[in-house]
Amino acid sequence: MRNLVWFRNDLRVYDNPALDAACNANNEVVAVYIVSESQWDEHNDSVNKISFWFRCLVELEKELKKINIPLIILKSDFYKDHSKKLLEFSTENNLDNLFFNIEYPVNERKRDEEVTQTFENQNKGVFSFHDQVIHKPGTLKTKAGGDFSVYSPFKRCWFAELDYAMLEEIPIPSPVSQINISHQNEFDIHSYDKSKINQDLSIFSRSLGPKSSTFSFLPMIQGVIKKSDNPIV
Repeated sequence: MRNLVWFRNDLRVYDNPALDAACNANNEVVAVYIVSESQWDEHNDSVNKISFWFRCLVELEKELKKINIPLIILKSDFYKDHSKKLLEFSTENNLDNLFFNIEYPVNERKRDEEVTQTFENQNKGVFSFHDQVIHKPGTLKTKAGGDFSVYSPFKRCWFAELDYAMLEEIPIPSPVSQINISHQNEFDIHSYDKSKINQDLSIFSRSLGPKSSTFSFLPMIQGVIKKSDNPIV
């Protein structure tokens, strides 16, 4: 089988369930990451945060190379275009299955649903995994079947439902078969403009001067929260 692993905020080879599953049975595997600058700008992602992602990608590329997995960088402005981008890449390279770890913010969930539907419509396998939590969201319920509103009963349920096998870490996969991919990178992660890295900090330094108060930068924080699609925020 020829498998595609779609990396997002899980930029690691260790303890990565999607990568581990894709590498089973010595399959041929290729990894992709999609740069979405317009979407990141809409989410108010800082240049420092984006720079950190790119530095992680550089290291991920090195680690994947050790197990014969190429990392291809694709470019798509918005999440709504990811399903088309991934399907085109998958079809071009005769890939059978897509693997990814689940993200929980609203826009990300909608994106993943669209990608899953697109691939399933083309009879391609889609396999998703929970790598950020021990218990899958929504699986812990009260005896009446509702959601918990008090912490102590939730904690008791959390431990009662715990299988310690859930806590086992997943090792780095063994090297897989070499795969030939002709697609070229659409974005150079090695040449990200590092001069931008501290520009966000300068905004806060102007607000947080010696005589500043917390209220001086509240409008900025409120703007970030308003645009966030993360339910936690």
